[in-house]
Amino acid sequence: MGGFGDYEIESYVRLLYLSSKGGRLSNELMALYQEYPRNVLFILPSNLKMATTDSLYEELINMYGGDRNTVNNARRVIAKALIEYFPTTVINGCRAVAFMSDGEAKVLAMQCGNDYILN
Repeated sequence: MGGFGDYEIESYVRLLYLSSKGGRLSNELMALYQEYPRNVLFILPSNLKMATTDSLYEELINMYGGDRNTVNNARRVIAKALIEYFPTTVINGCRAVAFMSDGEAKVLAMQCGNDYILN
């Protein structure tokens, strides 16, 4: 994946591994697991609406036992996967993945130029 450092990609892969809880994966699941950006679904909370009450970034840190370093290192890769996988809208000139929650748009990720931001 161009534009990301080795530590960012390694952290993303570590989150994928942690999301499997170290369990054995079936061949079908493994094929999906290896497919970027779709595999971001493994990393996300099962209820994305919960992530919109706070920030997705903070929710991921909580999901992965407070492992702030790994989530922080993977945040741009996660944001890019979200931008590539989900429908986007334009907010302040940036591509964004947003959900409506209580009548308010909650931004999960943005792409502004070549920068990826995870909310």
